[in-house]
Amino acid sequence: MKYEKEKIKEIIKAGYDLELISFELDIPIEELNVLARELKENKKVKTYSAQEIIDRKNKECHAKMEKMREKYNQLYSKRKVANQKAIGRVATKEQLASIQSAITTIQWIMSKIDNQDRKEKMKSAQWIIRELDKIKDYPLTIEQAEQIYYLIHTKESKRLGTAPGDRIDEVFYRGEKLLVKRLAQAIDMAQSQTEDIEELRNLEKKLKAEMLQKNQVYVGAVQTRIRNKIYTIQQKAAIDRIRNGVPETVEGIVKKLASGKLEIQEAEKMVEQEVQKRIKDAPQNNFALTPEEQKRQVFMQIKKILIENAQQYPIQDEKVVIQQIQALCGDTTEQATNTVIRSFIVRKNFKRAKEMYQSLYHTESSPNAIALKNEIRNAEISNMVLKGLKTDVTMEEERRCVELIQKMEEKKIKLSTISLGKSQDGQKNITLGDIWGEERERKR
Repeated sequence: MKYEKEKIKEIIKAGYDLELISFELDIPIEELNVLARELKENKKVKTYSAQEIIDRKNKECHAKMEKMREKYNQLYSKRKVANQKAIGRVATKEQLASIQSAITTIQWIMSKIDNQDRKEKMKSAQWIIRELDKIKDYPLTIEQAEQIYYLIHTKESKRLGTAPGDRIDEVFYRGEKLLVKRLAQAIDMAQSQTEDIEELRNLEKKLKAEMLQKNQVYVGAVQTRIRNKIYTIQQKAAIDRIRNGVPETVEGIVKKLASGKLEIQEAEKMVEQEVQKRIKDAPQNNFALTPEEQKRQVFMQIKKILIENAQQYPIQDEKVVIQQIQALCGDTTEQATNTVIRSFIVRKNFKRAKEMYQSLYHTESSPNAIALKNEIRNAEISNMVLKGLKTDVTMEEERRCVELIQKMEEKKIKLSTISLGKSQDGQKNITLGDIWGEERERKR
């Protein structure tokens, strides 16, 4: 008996009993079983493309990073910023595409506007405002905000109005004022995430005088926050110098040592002068340090400053510095090299730190070697996580950051050993374990 297989398959798919179909349509049950098997084998299973899987993973990691940012900001600063959530977000892939589309469109509009008549210019100005409105709730990086702002600012400063009563300049001014606030927001977020004075000064320079005129309240507030932060950091550094008692002679030795231009005999005389001064100033009792002990204290202080103030005193030639540390302080090659490696760690030059470590320790046989290797690893991870916590990163970079933390957990590395710096008031040491805690609890 002839029958249309596809129609019979549709009936089987609808759930009818095979024996009933066989009886009603007079089709052998064996043939129906064959059709049923074909349906089962050809049943489509939902599959995902590689890009869909990556996008889904990116979104999951983005959500985790958002929680980590929120937790980090809570621990870092007690000051509640009203717009912290709004400006602390990272643009999604779709938002980045919209932002780039808006920038490209505005660039194209501005390239044509000089040759347009009054009516066309007004349409162009309104078109730009519509493009800005499309991305008004999207987080912009400093670079993106600057790019759009200066596109409009350059033309606006030429005054595009061509006749009395034209509102073209007024429309451009509205767009420029909106962008000033967006740029100031991005700068405010960036300053809240750094303690580097040079970086803070560069951020302040981005707040131009004409921006202050267009939004005095908001831009002025951001400018004040940056200046206050620089002052606070400088004051803390000054207090630390007093507390730690770093004399000019010691600081002078460190400066020359880092540059590789230290004259050993001259340095030895400076050290001896410092030792005698300390003996003279110290109370004379049974607990007073001997001249040799005072000298060791001076050497320890020199090396400590060389490490902790590595950004201020960057080592120029590590081989020369190692030799000079040995000659001045009497350190072994291992001890002197460890000091230089730790200086590179502070400067975030992890590549060079690892190269020096590998040339020094061919095996991880000693506790010192293992401890230094972990120190380099932890500092590098800390740097990567802190970069991931910033707002000007892509979702792909966020995913790599989350995957790195997950691998650390798999390797049983304690997240509490990864320091992310201190809180703004200097009272709390923030660790990776502090901001990843919720995720760990969820897995238990």
